Amino acid sequence: MERAFTHEQAVNAEDALADLDRAVLLQPDRAWIHAVRGQAHLTAGRPAEALADFERAVELDPELDWALASRAELYRVQGRHEEALESLDRALGIDPEYAWAYAERSRCLRQLERWDEAVRDMARAAGLDSGPGWYRVHLAALLLDLGRHAEAFREADRTLSAPDQDGPRGRAWPYTLRAWALHGLGRDAEALSDLHHAVSFDDRYEVAFAMRGWLLWEAGRLGEAEQDFDRSLSARPGWPWALMGRGMVRLYARRYDEAVDDLSQAFTVQFGMAEAESEIARPVVELLREHLPANRRSITAAIRLVALLTQQIQWPGLVRQAGSVIALRPSPRLLTGGFRLLRRASIALADPPEGSDSERTAYSLSLLSPILRALEPHGSPTDGKP
Repeated sequence: MERAFTHEQAVNAEDALADLDRAVLLQPDRAWIHAVRGQAHLTAGRPAEALADFERAVELDPELDWALASRAELYRVQGRHEEALESLDRALGIDPEYAWAYAERSRCLRQLERWDEAVRDMARAAGLDSGPGWYRVHLAALLLDLGRHAEAFREADRTLSAPDQDGPRGRAWPYTLRAWALHGLGRDAEALSDLHHAVSFDDRYEVAFAMRGWLLWEAGRLGEAEQDFDRSLSARPGWPWALMGRGMVRLYARRYDEAVDDLSQAFTVQFGMAEAESEIARPVVELLREHLPANRRSITAAIRLVALLTQQIQWPGLVRQAGSVIALRPSPRLLTGGFRLLRRASIALADPPEGSDSERTAYSLSLLSPILRALEPHGSPTDGKP
């Protein structure tokens, strides 16, 4: 067993497994050895063998909470959510302060779209964690997904205030979380500072570059914004969010054909539309090109809001946010044209072409539907002349 641990620490998975196989032969009824071998199988990329070992460990020792939680993680990955929750409840019955079990339970509940319970359990994991604070980072990420920017900022800020340089303070991801929460709260100068920190830690982190690109676009720093979107797309080609951002940069720079090209790619991937250029991308560019000179503030606010909303899976306060854009008094013709394009996209999403990404189209439709409802009194073609 000691030699197996040595091999595992040296990332020598095959030799570690060979030693663990011998240990199992010598002590076939020892649950802990099966659990350790299950973890070694996971490290080696063999989830089926890992699950078999965790199952055997639980069979031999129903009180082995680590094996129960490890089994639950694999159940979750397989989509067996109820079995995963049952296994985690058993682990927490053995150790009510098992932080990892709460975190894994939160991930499972998130996949079941039981959002409040997912937040509750990740908060419990964060509260119990005696380590560097990564569960609190995951809590901030979950809150950001749910559009709860003030709470996400609080948790990310608390994590980054910790003195441990080897923990979240030394990694890019927590800074991007705090930055995007700050952006959602309208504190863009602080958000940019955090994104500068993020890219200083990891100059290949495409999320940080895309986020910074959006903030630089809004600030009118178009050349810098395009460079950031280019760097993001070089690491993650075809990412709709970054393509949309670069398309907006090129639109504002009056490079309309390039803007159409970027938006066509973004909408093709995100909406699964076979004719994205003619159906959505070119009409969007033509509409904004016509109205941008007289409606720059309202158009920028609307695009900023879309960039925020498309990074979430829930949209609290959507009516209020849409109302804040309407309060900038966009022209009636712009409102009507925008509403019609959103309606056209919604209709296309309701009947996607064969082979499109069903998860992406379902997400896009779930976002567009409440936006359309929020705009209905203001932008419906029945309310004014086109």
